[in-house]
Amino acid sequence: MHRADGASGQAAGDAEALSRPSARLDRAAARAPLPVRWSPDGDQKKPALAWFNKYVVSSVHRHDKVSSNGKDITTSYGYDNAGWGKDDDEFSKPDLRTYNVWRGYEKVTTLKGDATSGPDVPQTQSKSVTRYFRGGGGTLKDSTGTIELGQDRPEFTGLAAETLTYDSSADGAKLVKRTLTFPDSQQTASRTRDGGLDPLLAFRVWTRRSDAVQTVGSSWRSVRTETLSMDSDHGLPLAVETSIVQPDSSGTEKHSNYTCAKTDYASNDDANIIGLPKQVRTTATSCVGAATASADQLISAVRDSYDNKAWGEAPTVGLLTTEQTNAANGTGWIRSTLNTYDPLGRIRTVTNAKDQLVSRTEYTPGDSGGPVTSMKVIDGLGTRSPQISTPDAAWY
Repeated sequence: MHRADGASGQAAGDAEALSRPSARLDRAAARAPLPVRWSPDGDQKKPALAWFNKYVVSSVHRHDKVSSNGKDITTSYGYDNAGWGKDDDEFSKPDLRTYNVWRGYEKVTTLKGDATSGPDVPQTQSKSVTRYFRGGGGTLKDSTGTIELGQDRPEFTGLAAETLTYDSSADGAKLVKRTLTFPDSQQTASRTRDGGLDPLLAFRVWTRRSDAVQTVGSSWRSVRTETLSMDSDHGLPLAVETSIVQPDSSGTEKHSNYTCAKTDYASNDDANIIGLPKQVRTTATSCVGAATASADQLISAVRDSYDNKAWGEAPTVGLLTTEQTNAANGTGWIRSTLNTYDPLGRIRTVTNAKDQLVSRTEYTPGDSGGPVTSMKVIDGLGTRSPQISTPDAAWY
């Protein structure tokens, strides 16, 4: 950041926290001023208000130094409405706190490629616009102003709320697709603070729903992905549903082409092993109908076992040793993969459902350990992959 002398003023209230100080930026002058009470004299009780500029990337130019046929590619960025929040640093005196906490830009436009075109050169410049959550409070809606994406909470700061992709960078370009993000959060910890400050909070954040919306003629169609249930202890998704959504004649949404993925986990909190999948079952149904899905509706089902233990036992190290898949008739289980490891936990052999060797990996040095100087992989036919060598430890 660079100090900007001669400026004065300060945001007057919380309602202006994300709008002042601010600047509408273009690619030629990407600056955003922020106020800081600062002085080289550390003993000064209340330094004068100084302003600093925040600089951002305006363009990135990529040049191909290998091929003479490659074309240079320039990516340019445009920024709108810089936002700053009120400083709540508990180590700063209350009368020295200003609106100097960076909250990002409301919107960033990205142009990639060359806008020039001709008889033999198609339009090559792409355009996308990304809108962001910035933690300013209130309800954030999509670019049409009709869909509520959620509350603009502080823990969502920096998350992309909506991404819009156009068919060109020309004025009046057609919107081809857009992606909407609906975040959610769970408070995981808190700590009280002195000085009249609100408690310091920690959150777990995830995407509750995302819509990939495509323009279809004068209408639209979207692929919706929703996390329907979560493991609240570890923040792991338990049921994720995907569907095709289209408007119907009554103006409401019509869902079709459902899939549901339900995941169970093999965890061992005492060993700090969290989030290893125990079973993943995917059906061509909604998650409501997943439990009664027929064999024809079963897309896949996989069970994983760890550390040479029976399926369902808690892992102690976390090495995947056996993988089972559902039989073709949708009932029963067959072992599809068997892995073995060396004493150092490195993969040694992989065997398929017919007990045929898929691969064997050899390391130098071997089980005795030490920095690996070479590694080779041998497939089931005895074919050796090119040996991968690393410098001797003496070179480090």
